[in-house]
Amino acid sequence: MIKRKRETANSFRTGVAEYLVPPAKRCACLMFDSQAIVGKLRKDYEQLQCIYNQLNSHCEEAVRRDGEKIEESVNQWSKEAEATLAEVQNWLDSAEAEGTICRHCPPNWGRNYRHSREATRNRVRIHQLLKCRQTFSTLTRPASPKGIEILQQDKLPKLSSVDRTFKKIMEALEKGETNMVGVCGMGGIGKTTLVKEVGFKAKREGLFNVVVMAVVSQSAEIHRIQRQLGEELGLRYSSYETEYGRANQLRARIKLEGKILVILDDVWSKIKLTEIGIPHGNDHDGCCKVLLSTRREQVCTSMECQEIIRMEILEDKEAWDLFKRNVGPILNDMSPEMEKVAKGVCRECDGLPLALVVVGRALRDKNLAEWHCAAEKLQRSRLGDIEAVDHQENVYERIKLSYDFLKGDVTKKCFLLCSLFPEDHEIEMGELALYATGFGLFDEYESAIHQVESTINDLIESSLLMRDNSRSRNVRMHDMVRDAALWMTADGEDKFLVPIPSQRNWTRNQKFDNVAAISLLACPDNQHFPHVACPRLKILALAQRVPLHLRDNCFQGMQTLCVLDLTARRPLELVLPTSLQHLNSLRTLLLRRWILSGDISIIGSLSNLEILSLSGCAIAELPMALVKLSELRFLDLSGCKGLSKSYTEVVAQLMKQELRVIHGPNVQMKALEDNE
Repeated sequence: MIKRKRETANSFRTGVAEYLVPPAKRCACLMFDSQAIVGKLRKDYEQLQCIYNQLNSHCEEAVRRDGEKIEESVNQWSKEAEATLAEVQNWLDSAEAEGTICRHCPPNWGRNYRHSREATRNRVRIHQLLKCRQTFSTLTRPASPKGIEILQQDKLPKLSSVDRTFKKIMEALEKGETNMVGVCGMGGIGKTTLVKEVGFKAKREGLFNVVVMAVVSQSAEIHRIQRQLGEELGLRYSSYETEYGRANQLRARIKLEGKILVILDDVWSKIKLTEIGIPHGNDHDGCCKVLLSTRREQVCTSMECQEIIRMEILEDKEAWDLFKRNVGPILNDMSPEMEKVAKGVCRECDGLPLALVVVGRALRDKNLAEWHCAAEKLQRSRLGDIEAVDHQENVYERIKLSYDFLKGDVTKKCFLLCSLFPEDHEIEMGELALYATGFGLFDEYESAIHQVESTINDLIESSLLMRDNSRSRNVRMHDMVRDAALWMTADGEDKFLVPIPSQRNWTRNQKFDNVAAISLLACPDNQHFPHVACPRLKILALAQRVPLHLRDNCFQGMQTLCVLDLTARRPLELVLPTSLQHLNSLRTLLLRRWILSGDISIIGSLSNLEILSLSGCAIAELPMALVKLSELRFLDLSGCKGLSKSYTEVVAQLMKQELRVIHGPNVQMKALEDNE
């Protein structure tokens, strides 16, 4: 019995010891290991600070570079981490201050215990945050698609025939079994404005979650279409991706959306949606629908549109209403004679909206005599069979009338210069000023930029140019207006020659005696330099995506050349031909994004050169021969790679002649990047 009592007592003491010893140990650790525990907290703090900084840096880069959105859970973690770091830092500072004050005092076990407990609690908070950080599979997500932007000036005119066509398109898109709708009609009839307005209303009314749009044009370059759609979807392609790879990325991005409408504007021939990356039919469960516009009904048939809707020219009353709206107050209180001649001019526009707008604005502030003159011009310009040419030349004559009424030769020539840029190209003020200055329209580049802006505003007012959005200073030409501008020069003394990419043998059977400008900006894969004698050539422009081999004598027969634009879309090697030095009339030389090898000192022989751009070039050394360019007023060295420090001596010498030098990337230059 006694033995049993003794065993029970021992068992009790052992149990009590097992219960009391661990807390006592922990308590002792908190009192005696206070400094070690606080030291561990500091290490945890530094680890959290490092991870917090890395996460914020990654997110900021994704937002700045790709326009992505930070995941809500990541935002919440970042806020909690920031608050924890601030509180822990404050506690560490106060603990260190308290320890410094009591450094020579006897140990304060109570204070040590309190510090250790606070440090342990803070370590637990930090460990929880670090564990939570490991659960994030992604930090950011693609931004919400911005979709198409509708301009106020592009609003659909309030006309009953246009409204009927609009309703037909909306009804076709609402049909569940319809996934492709085609809109066809002649150039200038208003297809682009109509499909934009359809997209705007379809998005606003919730028919589609997202609406995106790309302009296809004659060239139908897949990478350009992919880039336009990608930008509107907030998609950033991998730089190394091929067109096939981009198509996969675009298809995957489109499938992330619910109901989506893809608008393909100005389609000239059949295009394969799978090559672009647009899911259609049963792909994406029919949630992706395509609306395309074209001048040719055959395109709609070849692309198997379930609904084909044709836009017709305006009825007489509608045409008259639109015409009066663009002419303005002068027709509000008109005499019988004025009404007669005005209605005659309106009839000559054949119910085509573009012609009605352009001619109406051209005659806005003209007197009766000028109206009579315009009517006679239009009557004389009628062709015998305008239906056979789809009204095109008839429209060109109407646009030419507006051109004839432009004030000043400089405005007219600036308008024609815009036609040298590719179809649907966004033209920058600075880029146009480079051409215009070299062409002799302005005395110097600096003042030319402001004068070009004023000229552009006049052309916009005349509806010969347009802006894509209100925030941009860039402009573009309606494709019919651009065609008309090139048509105007076709039979004149100064012809503009602008081949399209499909014209491989564009020099064949071509007379160059009266050619004043050649633009191959839309033909980046052209490998053949135009080795032809052009006695009147003033502008030659190329934008290369493939190597360009120049013979030494390639510039012979081009002594009148004023503007030479050799731009590479990606870094390519180039050796300047010796015949370059004979271009004594050259005022603007643009050599951009080339890996320049060989002797470039021959540029110093161009005695009349005023503008020189070597932007984005890889150059070993800036030759001292450039000092001989006494007329040089603008030098662009932005983005140049490989320049030795000796170039400062050359620039210092050039600066003595009131030269503006650009060293950074802020030059106004139109990016002809193809995103490859």
